[in-house]
Amino acid sequence: LIEFVHQARVDWMPKVPKVVHIIHHPIPTTCNDERVHELVFNPTTFPQAQTSDWFEIWSEPSGPHFIFNGHRQTPTDKVKPKDLSIAEPLGKEFGIPNRGMVHYHVHTAGKVVDQFELDYVVMQFKDTYLSRSDLWRVSQDLQGKAVYVDQKYEGPDKIMAVIKTLVSKKNEKAQTGLISSQTKIVFQSRSATIYWLWQMSAEMWSYTGDGELYFDLAVNSLIQKFLHTWEKDDSTHCIAVIFFSRVIYPDNTYEDFYKVVKMLAGKRDHEAMQRKLKMHFGTFLQSMGCASFFKEEH
Repeated sequence: LIEFVHQARVDWMPKVPKVVHIIHHPIPTTCNDERVHELVFNPTTFPQAQTSDWFEIWSEPSGPHFIFNGHRQTPTDKVKPKDLSIAEPLGKEFGIPNRGMVHYHVHTAGKVVDQFELDYVVMQFKDTYLSRSDLWRVSQDLQGKAVYVDQKYEGPDKIMAVIKTLVSKKNEKAQTGLISSQTKIVFQSRSATIYWLWQMSAEMWSYTGDGELYFDLAVNSLIQKFLHTWEKDDSTHCIAVIFFSRVIYPDNTYEDFYKVVKMLAGKRDHEAMQRKLKMHFGTFLQSMGCASFFKEEH
């Protein structure tokens, strides 16, 4: 009996794409609103579909196909579509018409759809500490789910993140896709503490062919690239630049020196950060007692 019911559930799904009516539903405006699902389907139109099933939809015969988690409409839902309803931001983002017609396929949850299976997913989180166990729970929670770019994810223990990048098995960027047990999930923090170790060797006080100190070259080019990238991503990293060096004396003894310079990267004054590094660059040389040596050398 169980095998017969399962077979009947699979067989009801159309072999040839059909066309249904779709509308857009708004996102909640207050925290008291019910959770808004990305795709709601009418059980009258799809009597065998379950909330865990995936809906593949496309508006043009030669256009892109998208896949979403389906939610079976209940009597308490505010969204009551004739056939399908998609969240308004998703409809606009993916070019799905409001009060229009779309083609569809319904895929049974748990059965991997090759064309939508993702190779890896990049997730970004901010102002949140995630342990290894948290990362594992998020990975497990996402298995078997359809995701899309810029999706706001809320997982176990109210872990918040944003899905930024989807890459298919063909190594192509995707807009939507399915996370399987083989999908690799990459976690990126936008509010990390970064320790940057700089070895302050004698070359740091040497000049390049353009007459620029190697230290200034590092500050003006290398650091600037990171700062502009982080600002673009709205990141607020805390950077600890650690100057370290070893001075060897004539009697073959040595002494190690360290200097920690803390900065915040994000929407900050980049020039002020550069000045701070250069100021500590000068004082670090004095703290080592090597100022007179470099003066003689130069």
